[in-house]
Amino acid sequence: MSEENDKESFPIAASTPDDHAEVRSASPGKTNRLWWQIAALIAVSTLAVFTGSAFDEEWKKVVPEGRQMASMHNKRATGLKAAAQLAKSVGLTVEAWEHPYRELKGERGTLVLISPTESLQPFQTEQILSWVSEGNDLIYTDDMTFELSNSVATKLGIQTKAAGPAGKKAEEVDIVPSGGVPELENVKTLRLQSTTRVDGGTPIAKDDRGAYFTIKKFGKGRVLFGTCPSFLANNTIAKKEFWGNFQLFANFCRTTPGTIYFDEYGHGFSGGTNVFAYIASTPVGAVAAQIALILIVGVISESQRFGAARGNEVRRKISNLEFISGLSHAYRRARANTAVLEILFHAFKNKLSRALAVSPHEPTERLNEAWQQSKYQSTHNLESLLAQYEEFMTRRHVTDSELKNMVETCDKITSETSPEPSTTRVLTSSKS
Repeated sequence: MSEENDKESFPIAASTPDDHAEVRSASPGKTNRLWWQIAALIAVSTLAVFTGSAFDEEWKKVVPEGRQMASMHNKRATGLKAAAQLAKSVGLTVEAWEHPYRELKGERGTLVLISPTESLQPFQTEQILSWVSEGNDLIYTDDMTFELSNSVATKLGIQTKAAGPAGKKAEEVDIVPSGGVPELENVKTLRLQSTTRVDGGTPIAKDDRGAYFTIKKFGKGRVLFGTCPSFLANNTIAKKEFWGNFQLFANFCRTTPGTIYFDEYGHGFSGGTNVFAYIASTPVGAVAAQIALILIVGVISESQRFGAARGNEVRRKISNLEFISGLSHAYRRARANTAVLEILFHAFKNKLSRALAVSPHEPTERLNEAWQQSKYQSTHNLESLLAQYEEFMTRRHVTDSELKNMVETCDKITSETSPEPSTTRVLTSSKS
């Protein structure tokens, strides 16, 4: 092995101050490109989210709702967002109630509970009516088609009854209010729709089959109880024939000081303080989720191999020639020629045993017999070489010339019996 070949196998790139300056000057450019890419990713994700949200809103205006959602967060036909905004515009204080009903204690005002998504549990009914009995008001309307939704009516002593065939949609009718209560001021007609009627309390809107709405006193408070969950829906609030419905609502809320709480807890909304839940409910959450998904796909893609395999070049810190030369000088200074010969001859014997199909653990006599029977027996006197090695190992001292001659002989035999290039020649030249 030559020094030129060693340099080709293990190239070492010499760095100069100019190279380092070039690397330093390129780094800021790469960093700027990275920030521009991140900014472009955020911009595209934000545009996609807001465009999708706008399209979704327009689409919802065309497609009918799958179920009624009487929530002030719902902008569609059955929601109460328009009623809440109109209440604010006439001077009422409006808030969304998104907490458990036990936290109503200490609050003052009116709770608007219209067609909850799930029927109230008995303990929830107790908590709400306990709050009402302290001098607050409740507006509660539901279609009362299920027995489980009548827990509030049962507690108030109000009876509900069907006013038409089951499953048939009721028609909208104009009802002239009655009862002479202050809540009916400026209310000429109410446009209502329901298949259920109630008995009990003070009826304020009724026909020959029963009352649509009734007012019931409970403790120090009052309950406006009705069977028309759509009387404040978004799709009716702007129509003139439905104005009396909102007037009744506004009159009832004005008679009790405090805040108008639109119940959202009964529709599945929770006012938790978790910052991640809050962000997830805003467009920022959708943008962050989209960016995270893109980054996950990018990371997974980066770890995949899409092109041809490339070798991972590992450069040694020291060349083979330098290592062999240093080891040779170390043995020479230690006057350890015998140890060097023992190591090299052991490697020579193993290679020769393989070439002659003899086990390396066989005695030297068996190796010599195989040599005499091979085609190489006329080239060298292996028996004499083995005897000379044993002599050197016995006297434990080998001169430089004896070591050199011994290694050269072994090198020649190895090169003749094995097609593999011998590495002992490198050590021989180095030792020389």
